[in-house]
Amino acid sequence: VGTLWLNEHLLGWHEGAFSRQTIEITPFARADGEPHSYRVGARLWGANAWPQPEWRWWERLLIGPTRLAQPGKASIRPYHPRLRLLRPPMQAGWDFAPALAAIGLWEGVRLEVTGPVRVAAVRVGEWRFAAGDESASADVTLLLDVAEATRATLRLRCEPQNFEGEGGEAIVERELAQGSQRVTVPLTLTRPQPWHPWEQGAPNLYSLKTSVEVEGRLSSTLTTQFGIRTVTMEEMRLTVNGAPFFARGVNWVPADILPGTVPRERYRALLEMARERGVNLLRVWGGGGRERRDFYDLCDELGLLVWQEFPFACAFLDHYPRDAEFLRLAEQEAGAMVRELRHHPSLALWCAGNEFSYQRNRSLVDRLQALVRDHDCRPFLRPSPGAEDRHNWHVWHGQAPAREYAEETSAFLSEFGLQAPPARASLERFLPPDALWPPNELWAFHHADVAKLRHYIPGDALESLDAFIEGSQAAQAWGVQVAIERMRRRKADGAGGVAVWQWNEPWPAISWALVDYFGVPKAAAEGLRQWYHPLLLSLEWDLREALAPGDVLRAGLWAINDLRTPFEDCEARLWQGEEPLWWGPLHLPPHSARRVADLAVPLPYGMEQPLRVELWQGQTLLAENHYPLHAPDLREPPALLKLYRTLAELVMRW
Repeated sequence: VGTLWLNEHLLGWHEGAFSRQTIEITPFARADGEPHSYRVGARLWGANAWPQPEWRWWERLLIGPTRLAQPGKASIRPYHPRLRLLRPPMQAGWDFAPALAAIGLWEGVRLEVTGPVRVAAVRVGEWRFAAGDESASADVTLLLDVAEATRATLRLRCEPQNFEGEGGEAIVERELAQGSQRVTVPLTLTRPQPWHPWEQGAPNLYSLKTSVEVEGRLSSTLTTQFGIRTVTMEEMRLTVNGAPFFARGVNWVPADILPGTVPRERYRALLEMARERGVNLLRVWGGGGRERRDFYDLCDELGLLVWQEFPFACAFLDHYPRDAEFLRLAEQEAGAMVRELRHHPSLALWCAGNEFSYQRNRSLVDRLQALVRDHDCRPFLRPSPGAEDRHNWHVWHGQAPAREYAEETSAFLSEFGLQAPPARASLERFLPPDALWPPNELWAFHHADVAKLRHYIPGDALESLDAFIEGSQAAQAWGVQVAIERMRRRKADGAGGVAVWQWNEPWPAISWALVDYFGVPKAAAEGLRQWYHPLLLSLEWDLREALAPGDVLRAGLWAINDLRTPFEDCEARLWQGEEPLWWGPLHLPPHSARRVADLAVPLPYGMEQPLRVELWQGQTLLAENHYPLHAPDLREPPALLKLYRTLAELVMRW
């Protein structure tokens, strides 16, 4: 919440973190032809001055009982003041981040000098392709601010940005009335080159420069980056440029608790690390809102798809305010996000937010859907989880064994995961030497749930810090592997994707992140190189089985291909240690997931050595996968926790 000033003149008042504020300052400038100094100021209010929700009398009566029903971090309890504020919800404090309400100008400030006509915004419409795809056309809509009625020349010049090719140009004359208005200009490109996700082709980008001339003089310019591609979603299955797309995703949280401090290089490092490990989609979680422009520019450049949520999260037993003023503010902020991001080809879909009921927030969600329909053409999802996607927290929060992931039946598994400490070197950067071991109150301050960490690791991992880190990271990796492979095999049944919670973290923590705050990957992040490879050989067997040396492993072998091209004349090979157990020919059709063999093989080493399955084509190793054979965890989750997690899922969905 803040005000903007020019010298002693109040320019405007503003609330919200995601909408750009543009203010005309010409009336306050001195017009005597002499140079003058001007002081621009922003006055921002702290958390004690932020608006508070006004709950009805009967809702105030519910605050106490519902908070008893939902213990834990204060900011996630029902009827919290954060629900009134349009800023990253996480900054009120979360289960992986501290309560730190960042206040400031996080996307920069600029002074723009124009003539009598200003290009305020550009929207490139849907593309229409001619026969043979030799050309494509789209309507480009310009939002113009016109100081006084005039005749203007509008020029659109489109050129390839990151590839060799042809562009297009359009020049039109228009009579413009005073005020804000929209003008539509048709634009045609010769031999257009689509933007593709990285595994399906090149992420081709175009640069569109729009300029306005008045009486032969340049009045204003605006340059927009875009890509040509189509995206649809049906029953949580994405189709990109007409081709099926299985989402191998991760959940993205803000890269820093202070969002204005994230440089482009840090975004690049995290995003390149994800792509190198086979990630093709990032779910930008609603507890953080949107990222800085550099994030989306880099996703465009790297061919990574984005599932973008609006900044609403975790209203479990209550609801967001329903009064007209809050809904107006929500439309202002969400509309600004849509208009800011819609030209990015990496943006695949919009989602209303994270973990709140559609039924209890219908007025908010319906307005968000209408905004997307009016200002964009992408798919829109109601809050996640919805009817077809799932957040599976029976494992970890419900203390269920990781083998429960092998029974997942949702169309899209959009959240799941286990905590693990970061590497020792990272722990040493935020814990003093006397607090490194054993786990203590400083571990809890950095969000470690030590009781659950101990629940998921073997007893001998409790003996030292290094053993604890290794055991926790191994447990995290095993759970992630079981869930990912289950969902990738279920592509054969129509499953659309999977997204691990979470890829990164916004401050030094002991959390579910696969990459710690300092950019160091954990064991599960390294495992993604195998589990998220577009080509995967996956073994499916009863994880409740304990196998002694010589016992027979009975497993199904699955071959999964997420690419457009088939792989013929291949061979699968199964090993334990250096002992060959089985091999056989196979081929992988494009966009396929098939059970290709039923195996019954004796294990010479029982559970003592891992399995390795390899995919060869001639002398080329295409992909491999490793299976540590853990002693089966046959414990059942506590009945009350299982009931609680089941009820929590119902509350979130409905």
